[in-house]
Amino acid sequence: MTRTILALLSLPLLYGIAAITGVATVLFDVADHVFIADLVRRDQLLEANGKREAADAIAEISGPALGGALVAWLSAPLAIAVDAATFVASAGLI
Repeated sequence: MTRTILALLSLPLLYGIAAITGVATVLFDVADHVFIADLVRRDQLLEANGKREAADAIAEISGPALGGALVAWLSAPLAIAVDAATFVASAGLI
């Protein structure tokens, strides 16, 4: 079974997945910034944007450090599996 799965992997498949991921990322980033205006009143928009940007900054700063610690603690393959699981959970929550 492993050989069958490995036979399906190819460079064109990787290119297709990368393109789909890129388009989805762009659409999500644009929607993320615009959707906040629908969630809060106009007078709260500045504060809401500030808090969202602060959360993004914290994630960008702490993410690589936590990823490195996870790789050191679990090993790289398990850390990638945990990362994939968090993406699935995030998609489910969205």
